[in-house]
Amino acid sequence: MVSTIYAIFARNLEDLKKIILGFTIAGMLLAGSEMACTRHTAQQKKTKAFNRKHRPGTSMPCPLKDC
Repeated sequence: MVSTIYAIFARNLEDLKKIILGFTIAGMLLAGSEMACTRHTAQQKKTKAFNRKHRPGTSMPCPLKDC
């Protein structure tokens, strides 16, 4: 596979190194952005679950267990 990339894109070994480094950096940036988007705090998860269950116009659930 490297020889195919080399034959298509690179004119010499230095160009090949730059291409591989570019793909590596792009992969790391994409992986990092995906991880940042999927991390949610416990409060964010609770709020999202509440918004899925709650219907506009209905009363809010009681925050205390004994009401």
